[in-house]
Amino acid sequence: MAWKRRSVWRGLVAGLAGGFVASWTMNEFQKGWTAAGKALTDGKASKPQDPAENPTAKTANAIVQTIIRRPLTKEEKRKSGPIVHYAFGTMLGGLYGAASEVVPLMRIGNGVPYGAAVFLGADEIALPALKLAKGPAEYPVSTHVYALASHVVWSATTEGVRRLVRWAM
Repeated sequence: MAWKRRSVWRGLVAGLAGGFVASWTMNEFQKGWTAAGKALTDGKASKPQDPAENPTAKTANAIVQTIIRRPLTKEEKRKSGPIVHYAFGTMLGGLYGAASEVVPLMRIGNGVPYGAAVFLGADEIALPALKLAKGPAEYPVSTHVYALASHVVWSATTEGVRRLVRWAM
């Protein structure tokens, strides 16, 4: 990127695009991981979590309950969970894109350290602290590996798309 001047605004836009695409990619990766787990265990893999009970659906419920003073129905939770996931992933992508303009070291390792930090900060610390997920010790190691791998896919995709969009700008 030495051929272009640094621009926080362009970095933000490129990061937002990257975070959005990466959120979709992360979902697809998780579907593939789950399918592979079922195939490897002859369909005896653990039952996936109800989408209405995952942390993004719980977050949506908490936000809406604060605003309209009523909880979401199970169906509303199922629909709003992905909205929270995409909004959060897109927002963090934008933050990454803007920050990487000011601190190019952010891009080291194709953004993977950033993804690991997001995993640690969001999944391991914030969600349990906000009572939107159980504490880290209550999940098997395989769940942490799955979540970390998902965030690595997210961050590498965010960086790849960010770089492409930024180059085009």
